[in-house]
Amino acid sequence: WRRYGTGFNWADIDAIRIAIGTTIQKTATLQLADIALTPSQKEGEVIIVFDDGYESILPAIAVMNKYGFKGNIAVIADRVVGIERGYLSLKQLKQIKDEYGWDLINHSAHHLSAIEAYIKNDNIDGFVEDLLAGAKFLIKNDLNTTPNWYIYPHGATNKAIKDVVGKYYAFARTTINQPEAYPFGDPLGVKAISADGTESSGIKAFVPVSELESAIVDAKTYKLPLFITFHRINSLPGDKPGYELSEFKKMIDFIKKENIKVKTLREFDADNGVEQRSLTFTPSQPPQLTVEIDVKSISMLARIQNIIIDKWLSFRTIGDKVIRVLKFI
Repeated sequence: WRRYGTGFNWADIDAIRIAIGTTIQKTATLQLADIALTPSQKEGEVIIVFDDGYESILPAIAVMNKYGFKGNIAVIADRVVGIERGYLSLKQLKQIKDEYGWDLINHSAHHLSAIEAYIKNDNIDGFVEDLLAGAKFLIKNDLNTTPNWYIYPHGATNKAIKDVVGKYYAFARTTINQPEAYPFGDPLGVKAISADGTESSGIKAFVPVSELESAIVDAKTYKLPLFITFHRINSLPGDKPGYELSEFKKMIDFIKKENIKVKTLREFDADNGVEQRSLTFTPSQPPQLTVEIDVKSISMLARIQNIIIDKWLSFRTIGDKVIRVLKFI
């Protein structure tokens, strides 16, 4: 989007040249898993995702509701459970889902970088627990509207992480700023345009609305899905850095004017014939062994032993003298 913007026709590409370079005494390696033509889609669409579930997005939700647009919220479970200040509450999330028809997505339980917190510490099981705890929270509270999708915290992923995510989810969104097409080249590495660079670069720099508009025009012209990510929205003096509400409203007005559809992830899946996955949790039970004993006969010696045992159980608290008597018997 940023290099070409509106008017660049992807259909005009008839050749590809790849050039790689490196510094002196260094080796560069290029690996291409797949290059393929993208099937023509029936329409372009915009999917807006608010990562982390900050309370500051409420004014942006109101702007979208004005036009009947629905969006998506990536939820961090422990922020809601802990009633952490600055994040949407459980009551607010339920209202946004039930009254506005928005979708909610698993963004993990703790919002840790899977690479830094788990992979580098050789703790893949910890990542599994974090991912499933986020899913369990959504299911328990009837918020799991989007069981096909996972949002990587901090956009951190690699093959090991994708192998885990792929067991439970069909798709996962990254913070890679590139155009996307469907069917996805990497379903567990879906690309988006980040409206702010907070997570992808660590710099609180915000994409001008003009660039978002160019991406929207491209999505409409070339019938592509456009995923746009936001975090905080800045609407009041003293708010933490976030995308300016006035700029956000310009983008929404532009979408309305261009008459391009705005969809939730669940609607996107349904329109592309993707069935919703089902993830359920069953409480664990300790191993149980049932034994039935049917005694047909017993020897005389065994009977004597049983009598001694019965007496021992009856008189074991009397003292050491009884023990010597039983031994004598």
